[in-house]
Amino acid sequence: MGKNRRSHGTQGLVPLAMFTAWSVFGAPIPSAAFPNPDACPDINGTGLVTEADLGIASIYWGETAPPAPPQVDLNLDGEVTIHDLQFIAGQIGTVTDCQNQPLQCIDVNGTGIVTETDFYIVAHYWPQTVPPAPPLVDINGDGQIDILDVQSVAGRVGTQLQIACQEGAPIIHACSDELDNDGDGSVDHPNDPGCVDVLSEVENPQCNDGIDNDGDGSIDLADPDCSQPWDTSEFPNISCGMGIELVVLLPPLLWLGRRVRSSRRAIP
Repeated sequence: MGKNRRSHGTQGLVPLAMFTAWSVFGAPIPSAAFPNPDACPDINGTGLVTEADLGIASIYWGETAPPAPPQVDLNLDGEVTIHDLQFIAGQIGTVTDCQNQPLQCIDVNGTGIVTETDFYIVAHYWPQTVPPAPPLVDINGDGQIDILDVQSVAGRVGTQLQIACQEGAPIIHACSDELDNDGDGSVDHPNDPGCVDVLSEVENPQCNDGIDNDGDGSIDLADPDCSQPWDTSEFPNISCGMGIELVVLLPPLLWLGRRVRSSRRAIP
């Protein structure tokens, strides 16, 4: 049975400054001296070893493998240790195509701490494949958003990152940014009633903004045109254009057209 991971918070996570002070941990381990000649330090598979790869691996420092993914147990000793992290640190800047199954950062929205919001972002795409789901939520890199990806985030909620592990733009919206954007005391989906999901860009749509937007004397859910707090308009849904009007007018228009054509043929 694998041992419990280190407690959430800063314990077990190595600041980047500590990695540059090699007197603390010793020199980075070169490839030639590493016990696994096939070890791949490009954890996220971008083709370039960066600090983000170090950040991803540092999340799992102190865990046995499993539950830590095999991509970060680089020396194959069954545990993610300082030696694995030193090896990655020593390879930063290296161009390589060694990664067959990229591992993604569980801090999906890039806020620096793994929260329930990261969990809900990944769960939002379950059980999609990649694509259409974005690669950032395929945590274990198997091409499918499944229970393993969801569990990977859920089991590490509360982890505080000291090394940013997100490569490129994170998945972040008003309803998944860890902020109370509308000041109602509720943050993000599913806590804020104005958020239909984690991809929503507004926490206070018209049916949850405390304003009588259509001037009918009713506000938000008291307005008959609001069925849910995340509805975007208090105004009546008036159909116009080529909808029901076309259904009503089409038969007489066709009849009129036939009559006009018939009268034209009757002219000598």
